[in-house]
Amino acid sequence: MKINYWADYACPYCYIGEVRIKRAIKELGLSDKIHLNMFAYQLDPNAGQVAEGDMVTRLANKYGITKEEAAERVSGVKEYAKEDGLDFDYTKVHFTNTLDAHRLTKFAMEHLTIEEVDVLRMAIYKAYFEEHLELANHQVLLDIAKKAGLKVDQVEKFLNSSQYKDEVIEDQKEARSKDVKGVPCFVIGQVMVPGAMSVETFKDIIKQELENNHLY
Repeated sequence: MKINYWADYACPYCYIGEVRIKRAIKELGLSDKIHLNMFAYQLDPNAGQVAEGDMVTRLANKYGITKEEAAERVSGVKEYAKEDGLDFDYTKVHFTNTLDAHRLTKFAMEHLTIEEVDVLRMAIYKAYFEEHLELANHQVLLDIAKKAGLKVDQVEKFLNSSQYKDEVIEDQKEARSKDVKGVPCFVIGQVMVPGAMSVETFKDIIKQELENNHLY
């Protein structure tokens, strides 16, 4: 069974949601039967290549709220993540364009195993949320690619091209056509599941869809 989902590496709930659905799959004993297939989604396709300002200020400006309110939201995300064993400080992330991170993921899908791509994806999340690195920085992506098993010279050449840009854009068009308004958004069987649901909720939906298709 394949679970398609849209996500952006700059979205904390995408990171949390992926951790939760993987845990759900593992607890169901279905790790070798279910494959997660990520589609690109950019929260801000117009974001710059270099981070500008802190996250609290950015959120305050984006949502038209005070910095105090924004800080409270950011703090809430940190506590939410702790429930899943994730330790990151959302106030320290450096928001940049995520196009190249998504392009690298698609490049990896063509050159690595499913398991290796999974390692690369989680390394990208970790670089952003835990190491506070800029995902538009090619050196950051090169380091991640190397650790995942990709050849640095090939990745460097690739990153300096526009390869897979159209595919990333197409993913986002597909999201709009399916009325995906935010991420993460998972498609489990015939059910669209928006947001980072609880592990138990993910488990219930997965079991129900497998039963509906006589696979469980």
